[in-house]
Parts: sequence; C-alpha cells; structure tokens
Amino acid sequence: MLIPLLLACSGSTDDSGAALPVCAPGDHPLDDTLSITALQALGTHNSTHIAPESLVDASHGYTHPPLTQQLERGVRMLELDLHYRDGVGLQVFHLPVLDEETTCRQFSDCLEEIAAFSRQNPCHAPLMIWLELKDEDLDALDETLLLLDDRYGEIEAEIAAALGRDRLITPDEVRGHHDTLPEAIAEAGWPSLRSGRGRVIFSLLEGGAHRDAYLDGAPALQDRLLFARADTAEDAFAATFKLDQALGNVEAIAAVASAGFLITSNTDSVDASDEDNTERFAATLAAGSHYIATDFLDPIEGRDYQPQIPDGDPARCNPITATTGCSSADIE
Repeated sequence: MLIPLLLACSGSTDDSGAALPVCAPGDHPLDDTLSITALQALGTHNSTHIAPESLVDASHGYTHPPLTQQLERGVRMLELDLHYRDGVGLQVFHLPVLDEETTCRQFSDCLEEIAAFSRQNPCHAPLMIWLELKDEDLDALDETLLLLDDRYGEIEAEIAAALGRDRLITPDEVRGHHDTLPEAIAEAGWPSLRSGRGRVIFSLLEGGAHRDAYLDGAPALQDRLLFARADTAEDAFAATFKLDQALGNVEAIAAVASAGFLITSNTDSVDASDEDNTERFAATLAAGSHYIATDFLDPIEGRDYQPQIPDGDPARCNPITATTGCSSADIE
C-alpha cells in the first residue's frame, strides 16, 4: 500500500504544470528514530529481463514486468545491467545476442521510469539500484558494443539528469566529516528514514576493474554519486554489500547487518527447485538482508514458489536492525 499523499501548494509540478504530491510529515512518527537500515523489502534480479524464446541457460527462464509496475507493486530494489552501444549510448539488458530482451533498453528511459515513480510517490522507502557494468567477453559477440571504461562520468550524468542530485543518497552524505564510510556508519549510521524517503541509492555491483577505476582518486568515494559493493567491512568505501548465500551463513550476514551496512541478497533462481528456493528465502529473511532480490516477482508456470515479505506493505521492519516498537506501517 502506498502512503497517503498531500498535494503540493506551490513549487512542485510535473511537465504539464500539475501539482506533484508531497510526503506528509506526520504520517510516520518514527521517521526520526528509524534509520534506512530498519527496512526489509523485496527487489528483483536483472530487473528488465524478458525470457528469450530459446533458452541458452535454464536460469534465464523468467520475465519481469516493466519497472514502473514493479515499483507500484512494492519492489524497492532494482538491478540494471549496463552496456554501451556505439552511437546509441548506455543500454540496459542482460547479455548480448543470447539473452538481450528487455523491458527498458535505454538507461535514460529506465531512469525516467524510476524518477517518475519517485515524484508521484514521495513517501516511498529508499530505493536501492544496483548497476552491473557488463562489458565482458560476451559483448565481443556484437561489434557495436564498446567498453565501459572511463564512462563513469556519463553514467553519473544520466542519473543526475533524470533524478536530480537532491533525490540521491550519496557517499558524501553518509560519510559526513569522517575519513571513511565504515567509520561514519559505526558512529552515526545511515540517514534516518525521514531523510531517505523519496530518495534513491545507486551502487556498483561489479567488484573488479570497474570498481577499482571508479575508486581511483576517491578511496572513500569522495565526490562520487555511486556507492560500490564492498568485500570487507575494512574497505574505506564499505557501505553496501551483496551477500547471496544465506543458507548456512545466516549469522555471518546478520553480523554485517548489525554493524550497520546495507545488504542486498539474491534469494532464488529459476533453475533451482521450489523447495530450495523457499529454504533460501527464509534464511535470507532471517539474516536481515535489507533488499531481497527475486526472479519470481510474477508467478512462473508450473512453479509454486513465489516470495513475499511477511507483513510487508510493501516493506517491513528488519528483524535484525529495526528498533523495538517498529511496525510495517512505520517503514512504508
């Protein structure tokens, strides 16, 4: 259920001049007490994916609805696979040639869907957007696909143009006066839910050469718009983690959550059994992952498994990090 909205009296209008809704400040009395990390919400893996007619891999056999529909249904985390096509620019799809069908091809169009939803629903809990920079060997199958090296400024520029910098929760905001992000999180934590409502967090999913290049000259992500997936809590840039294997690792993931870091976890796969997916989803919930990514947002023919956040409306209080007295209505 989306939060009730007020109409803006002045200063906030859409392209047609109509007043945009604003978030009523009294709707969430715990907003100054609860941090962003108090939430637990559903997300989607490869969020623009459409199953190809001929599957090269069984794990590709799922289709997601358009981004706007996902967000309207309560999804609060998206994953966008980025490629760069010569003469066209940044595009979003899984894999070239083999698995290229997508609900939203141009990165700018995907961003505008996110921005439009956010403008119309300014009380939404913070959105987490993971960007996977995919210019590996498979891109060589299409000579029009170019490397993403040194295009980080272009990625940032498209994000800022679509959403505006004020809607972005950035590393500088979280780090504040501290030298590193872990120091800031240990002392002050993430911004409050009040500060985070109607805003978006972007993070690089790739943990190799692209991350190293993005961190060059900015080891704690100074002046950067994107966070970056951390490997350890000692990384100067550590703030966002991607921890997928919850089975057998509940306590380890819960410890990362308890330390104040923001965690996303993939929780299922089409090529796994319903029983395995159900067990893995339960473990991911218990571990306290904040954003839980699924391939099963829509039912898949012949399958019974479909994950839902318990008591989520659309999100719920995180079982590890939310304070006593928190209810789902306090989150969103």
